[in-house]
Amino acid sequence: MSEAEELKVCPFCGSAKKPTLMDFEGEPYVPGFEVRCDASGWEGMDERGCGATSGWGETREEATANWNRRAALSDTEKTG
Repeated sequence: MSEAEELKVCPFCGSAKKPTLMDFEGEPYVPGFEVRCDASGWEGMDERGCGATSGWGETREEATANWNRRAALSDTEKTG
């Protein structure tokens, strides 16, 4: 993935640090890539992602483009 194709913030929770590209390329049932707002870990809820998934693709670039195509949250949506 090139530097120009960085993952955008999660459109559901606004997290900029948790969208993660998951590599399923070697898996027999779901080969490909998916972007997930990573909700794993022991951080407090403010530090975790929301678990939203999207951005499935056969390549890293396709998955990233699919994730980034979704609209980002507006400031009003982030604050409720």
